[in-house]
Amino acid sequence: MVNLRPRQNRAMEILEPAIREQVKQIIHKLLGGV
Repeated sequence: MVNLRPRQNRAMEILEPAIREQVKQIIHKLLGGV
């Protein structure tokens, strides 16, 4: 997982579902729709 805000979120996971969904879509695009 990507730690977008290390100062506010020390866990190596994304807690907000909306941000998690956005990251998921971005990664999906980067991987070419895998």
